[in-house]
Amino acid sequence: VTVAYVEGKNHLRNEPLPSIPPLESRSGIRLHDPSHNPLWGVEFAARVVNDQDRTARSLLELQTAGFTTFDLRAYAQLSSNLLWTIGVENIFDRFYQEHLDPHTVARLVNGVPAGIENFGVYQPGANFYTGMVWEY
Repeated sequence: VTVAYVEGKNHLRNEPLPSIPPLESRSGIRLHDPSHNPLWGVEFAARVVNDQDRTARSLLELQTAGFTTFDLRAYAQLSSNLLWTIGVENIFDRFYQEHLDPHTVARLVNGVPAGIENFGVYQPGANFYTGMVWEY
């Protein structure tokens, strides 16, 4: 389990500092064969991100909603020199936006014309991946 939180305040403007990530936690469970060098394993993990409502309004920083995503990963040592990994991130296809996405950062750096609403950059849906490590 990991937990991360950052706090900061601009005392001149009496508001939070810009570009501060929200409270975030990660936790998971791993099952694997009980040998000294496991030949296989399965991992299930959750990432929980709180909403960020402590924003620098004077810099047009916008609030973002919290979200939770779940990941699943498996690996198998197929031979002494071949490891195979497969997984899926965001298993349940959660639609979410990171607080410090490129759109948010661009707003802070460049400013935004009046009337432009937050259309944000949303993260891709479920992501499947696989890979192999071959040592020779």
